[in-house]
Amino acid sequence: MKMATFGLSSIKRLIQKSIWNFFWDNFQLPQVDLDELCLTNTQEYPLITEQICMPPYAGDASLKDFSFLILLVKKRNPAIVLELGTGYGTTVANICTVCDAKVYTVNALAENLAEHTEGSRITYMLTKDEIGYVYRKNGYADRVVQIFESTRNINILDWIEPKSVEFAIIDACHDAEFVVNDFLKILPSLSDDAIVLFHDTNPSLKGHFVDSYIGCMYLRKLGYNVKYLKESSWGILLSENSTYRFSTLLKVKNAVHTVIGILLFRNRDKFIQIIRWLASGFMQGKLDHMETV
Repeated sequence: MKMATFGLSSIKRLIQKSIWNFFWDNFQLPQVDLDELCLTNTQEYPLITEQICMPPYAGDASLKDFSFLILLVKKRNPAIVLELGTGYGTTVANICTVCDAKVYTVNALAENLAEHTEGSRITYMLTKDEIGYVYRKNGYADRVVQIFESTRNINILDWIEPKSVEFAIIDACHDAEFVVNDFLKILPSLSDDAIVLFHDTNPSLKGHFVDSYIGCMYLRKLGYNVKYLKESSWGILLSENSTYRFSTLLKVKNAVHTVIGILLFRNRDKFIQIIRWLASGFMQGKLDHMETV
């Protein structure tokens, strides 16, 4: 009996390792820099800093999240911006300062979070008065539509016309399954030339960076051409180049692993959760190798 149990355990471990290795080896995010996006690396400072919660002003000071965001907004000069994860509204306030966009921004109320409708990687649990406080204080409420809903349940087309959003920021719950859900939820609203940014996405995979990066890897597994913007914690997708073609061999392998995932895990969210769990068991050796290369 012990031999049989050991054999089944070994087979299970081999299957787990195969699933993780295939995922890791084929769907890491390609890296791009500002030059490839036709932007110059000019330092931009936020005009409104109250309650700012983004590097280099909060978190890793070596990352340029906020300046890159402002550069991209100014270059695209969008008419409509969609943000998932309002927080105190500092990002919205700065977007409104540098362009004339109408901004739709989504944030669940604290009581909804308390009911466990969200994931575990959440930066803030705010009241209705706290959500968006900064953009209202700075006089931008007339250009902002505040949506108090969970991104898990929202039908974005109840609020926004199809194919109208030119710039989107995914910065709500960072659990991998939420990142995937949030992108697929907003997909019908994206224009043909939209930019989508995924915050807290960094290939170091240190601390809180794990989940969003794995979520973006899963979107690549689905065929979406999400990349990593160097020197930041942004994943980025350009709608004019939003999908990529698998090689025939990778397409076949991906289909086989997808079928295995469906058979083993029943649904997408569960599959992503298992991938995240497998990462804790199989990733460290690969990260150690990356650091020595």
